[in-house]
Amino acid sequence: MAHFEALKPGCVVIIHSTISPAACESIAADAEPLGLQVLDAAISGGQAVAQAGELTLMIGGSEEVAARCSPVFEAISAQRFYVGPIGSGQAAKVINNVMGLVNRIVAREAIRLAGRAGVDLQTVLEIVSASTGDSWQVRHWEAVTRTAAGSTTGADGMDRMAEKDLGLALDLAALLHVDMPVTAIAIENATGMFRDPVNS
Repeated sequence: MAHFEALKPGCVVIIHSTISPAACESIAADAEPLGLQVLDAAISGGQAVAQAGELTLMIGGSEEVAARCSPVFEAISAQRFYVGPIGSGQAAKVINNVMGLVNRIVAREAIRLAGRAGVDLQTVLEIVSASTGDSWQVRHWEAVTRTAAGSTTGADGMDRMAEKDLGLALDLAALLHVDMPVTAIAIENATGMFRDPVNS
């Protein structure tokens, strides 16, 4: 049961944390009898993007309430997508994270192989960026690795967060009876995904 004692009727609760769509629905159900409205506005973008006010938002909930919150959303984001009912924003975030995180795990394996084969990291990133293996993870490989190393939880904390997000995807898939065998394998291999693949 969510706690809303400090809020007055008419307030809007905005969920930015990456949690399950079902949790958002539960929070909204608890809020409704109190005259509160809930939006889930999942976030994509790192610390630098957040500081620049250029996040991407995936918004679920009442379209009317989302429109009322536009000034807040516009202040923190460059792109905003209204996805659908409460929980839809989280579903979209989970989908985005599956694509990004599974790609990072595969990219790390390939970069480790390149290192063992004697191919320089910078060279392999340049080759792949100009070839069919290109992706956001490849183009931002070094920046994300630096961010992970300097984060408050370190690379290990980033690993745990990734495992949590992949777990949310698998939970949603199970609820919707969708097979995700590659994601299931990926979550078992997420440890170390934010560490140096060549020297670890």
